[in-house]
Amino acid sequence: MNYKVEFENAVGKTLEFDLRLHENPLPLENTPIPEQNIFFVLRQCIPLLQQQGYFSSKDLSGNCVDVHLLVKRALKMYFGLKCFITIGSMHGKDWDYCTMSYEYIRKELDEPNLQSELNAHIWLTLPDGSIVDWTGQAWRDQQVKESHELSQCLLYFSASDFSAVHYYKPYLVGEEFLIRTGTIGYSN
Repeated sequence: MNYKVEFENAVGKTLEFDLRLHENPLPLENTPIPEQNIFFVLRQCIPLLQQQGYFSSKDLSGNCVDVHLLVKRALKMYFGLKCFITIGSMHGKDWDYCTMSYEYIRKELDEPNLQSELNAHIWLTLPDGSIVDWTGQAWRDQQVKESHELSQCLLYFSASDFSAVHYYKPYLVGEEFLIRTGTIGYSN
């Protein structure tokens, strides 16, 4: 699977569902962000997450929307780094997390079920197509009844790191789906 192609398809599907993109994420940049730069920036998010009560995988699990919205805003405000909320599923050897379909998305848009949690995983896609995920490891930890400290929960995959064993399947991009399903309130 080519994540950049899948992400571009997700942008197209977002527009097909008539969901507004607050920023156009395309085209993705061809020049990768140096890993040492992105890790420096992401480590700066740890105190901010701790101020919000996130100290371990137990705290992060199930909070992918709030965590990634917080990190997205911090990266833009403090470092000028734009990134994009990405909605989809995460897969690994013998497991799937938040398997989605476009039928599910259509149903949620037509009749949002405010009584149940949204069946979607949320992560950030950087402008070069790399992935930042603070909550995927937390979910895996909960499945095997483990816990890791906050700094060990960060998953980062460069645009060239993707494999068939552990991969992300983007379905939608941006916050509009989360707003329209009542998952988050409206914000600019």
